[in-house]
Amino acid sequence: MNKISIITVQNIDISISTENNIDYICLTDMVKGQEGEDHIRNWMRNRNTLEFLGAWEMLHNLTFKGVEFDTFLHEAGANRFNMTPRKWIEATDAIGVNYTIHTDAVRDFVIPKIDVEHEKAYAYADEADMLNLALWACTAKQWREANPEHAKKGLNIRDMASINELVVLANIESFNAELLKRDMDKATRYACLQEMAVRQLTRLNVIDAEKGFRKLEAKK
Repeated sequence: MNKISIITVQNIDISISTENNIDYICLTDMVKGQEGEDHIRNWMRNRNTLEFLGAWEMLHNLTFKGVEFDTFLHEAGANRFNMTPRKWIEATDAIGVNYTIHTDAVRDFVIPKIDVEHEKAYAYADEADMLNLALWACTAKQWREANPEHAKKGLNIRDMASINELVVLANIESFNAELLKRDMDKATRYACLQEMAVRQLTRLNVIDAEKGFRKLEAKK
């Protein structure tokens, strides 16, 4: 995420992540001290909630799977219907549900904001920087310029990456090698790599969050 801010509602600190001028509210912060994962599941199985989430995805997510969403919407309200963030993301390729409970996303460095599609930065980037653009939406140089204190220590964006980001980086690097063998043009390769990076990182963060929920439940 490009920016993390905190708001306080009824004495509860809630994280808001901003990326590409879109705000994402942390659901787990909203239910701190309440019913944990069950609370989120109860909220997500509500038809009004799904309508809201679906409307948001249709506005901001070109790969959102509307057919799967319609199926969920039809089933919502039935006693047997159940919904979790992971189920929602995997079935519909949603990108708007952010319920991370770990602190990997809270960084002490800045991801510079650039309009990749406008600048077509990937067209001039080498292969390493194209991977950086696909995962972090910035080149190594842009990151160093935005983080001079870390750059002076010899650190780069990959040194500061989370474990999940490093896993995704390795995956898209391998995928890029395969796409190169197919002589795929750079613009198409970039689009494929970016889509893969967003999808995999979202799912890995969801898995981490669910593990965190289980740990919290075990401590109760």
